Amino acid sequence: MTDLDGLLAEMREVFDALDALDESDPEREALVAKQEDIRSRLRALDYDRHRPRAEVEAELRHLYKQLKSARGDRIKTIKGRFTGADLAVGGRIPATDINERIDASNQVSAIENRIEALERVLRDG
Repeated sequence: MTDLDGLLAEMREVFDALDALDESDPEREALVAKQEDIRSRLRALDYDRHRPRAEVEAELRHLYKQLKSARGDRIKTIKGRFTGADLAVGGRIPATDINERIDASNQVSAIENRIEALERVLRDG
């Protein structure tokens, strides 16, 4: 069993124990602390650095496609002829606000963060 498998098995045990306990049980505090400890060890493991390069590249290609699709959902902006402001066609909400909401619903920042992390893995080798 790899370190990752062991940590995930530990996490499953903690989840099962937490599910079995009542919300007011004093043992929950120790289990939540253990859960946080396991999470920090999982973050430190940096699993992506141990993955095959081809697998990381495949995920990166998928994320680029996902990001392109998400950006395609945005609305096009037009400049107001006299005000110079970005306007949404037929609306009172600025196009930039609408696009921010679209990006949030498509989790664009999470996709960009993941792309950045995978690019760093490939770059640093």
